[in-house]
Amino acid sequence: MTIDLSGHGHDKAADLWMPYPVSNANQNISNISIEGNCSSSGVYTDSVFFKTPMLHARWEDGAKKKYDICP
Repeated sequence: MTIDLSGHGHDKAADLWMPYPVSNANQNISNISIEGNCSSSGVYTDSVFFKTPMLHARWEDGAKKKYDICP
């Protein structure tokens, strides 16, 4: 999957939040590769409500925005 945020504009910072897949009884997630030119990224979990892991990536002002996620 390629995430292209170039339409967001280079003069604005951008934040991407998307669900991060996890293995369970119905699926086995493995070999995830995440590549991109973001200034920071990480996987965070909401420990209070839904406990769904979320991938967060941030691009600062002036950055060309592209992110590749390969299972």
